[in-house]
Amino acid sequence: MLDIIHMIENHRLAEDRTADDIVLWRHNETEFRNFFSTSATWHQLRTHMPATSWSKGVWFSLGLPAFITWLAIRNRLSTGHS
Repeated sequence: MLDIIHMIENHRLAEDRTADDIVLWRHNETEFRNFFSTSATWHQLRTHMPATSWSKGVWFSLGLPAFITWLAIRNRLSTGHS
């Protein structure tokens, strides 16, 4: 096992020093961009589901009450009641 650790620690990868390193952010499954997008990240992480009949009544701009209503509809409010 020590031989393997020694090999890993001492292995050098070939480096291409002719180009500058750049940071790229995944925009979708096949595209990378040089800027970060919160929206693109959210769409990659979320589970896409069809809209429900009640969604427009719950989700609106600046809607903290919407979040609490959403939790209540999903029976996920932490009320302390067991």
